[in-house]
Amino acid sequence: MTRRHFRGKGGACCAILLAIVCLLPCRSAHAAGAGSSGAEFLRVAMGARAAALGENFVGLADDVTAVAWNPAGLGQLKKIELSAMHLSYLGDISYEFLAASYPFGKWGSLAVSGVYMNIKPFDSTPPGFNAAKGTAADGMAAISWGGPFKPLLPGYPDYHNVYYGITGKFIYRKLGGYQAAGGTPQTFTATAGAADLGIFYKMPPEVLKDLSLGISVQNIGSTLTFLGDEADALPLAVRAGLGWRAWDQSWLRAIVLADVIKPVDPDGGKFESGTWGGAGLEVTVRDM
Repeated sequence: MTRRHFRGKGGACCAILLAIVCLLPCRSAHAAGAGSSGAEFLRVAMGARAAALGENFVGLADDVTAVAWNPAGLGQLKKIELSAMHLSYLGDISYEFLAASYPFGKWGSLAVSGVYMNIKPFDSTPPGFNAAKGTAADGMAAISWGGPFKPLLPGYPDYHNVYYGITGKFIYRKLGGYQAAGGTPQTFTATAGAADLGIFYKMPPEVLKDLSLGISVQNIGSTLTFLGDEADALPLAVRAGLGWRAWDQSWLRAIVLADVIKPVDPDGGKFESGTWGGAGLEVTVRDM
């Protein structure tokens, strides 16, 4: 491979990533307060493997849990996959995640996924008031597609190592237990739609073997509104990462991962204005 050909591939990949990032200003949302956002349950790490890797998975995304990190990774899958996770979260909160994918040959893979988080009924007033107990539940249903550019652009080799992905989400929140004096308990619900976009790039072996790069933009969507006057923005974030198969032998495999996360808050909240990163290591011994 000539140096000129490699530079062409790099430029093509960067152009695609830039196009995704440029979509961010299109998001219309207004947070209820500085540093706040709605649907915080979307921040919980989905998938036990990615969680164990310190939530660094954007640059690898090689199983069905790519739906939660970088949907472009679904284009790598060659077989049906299913992943489920149960998490006993803080207090009396339980969190469930389920994802399944089906490959369509050279074109890519289709996946469906869902999240349900529930909190046990709790007392929201001091004992003796006979008020209804508070309740809360969050849910998300999503459909994802990821595939390679190669079958779409067979005459453009610069794109043959690039994968694309998109996820559409329906988000639901429910709060119950509010009871005015002498009234009956009320339940309030809010819904929102959102999308994730992703790009995944496998470095050619003759350039740099076993290295992959990824970037995703998560939760581009509408606000969550309960009463019409308080609109919470979704936790929009940009994630970029790399995956390096540092050692790949039959008896031992090691993968090094690193991600950088940039939450984006349209109102400039303190939490969403930070940038942080992390790293993870996965070691497999004799495919155990």
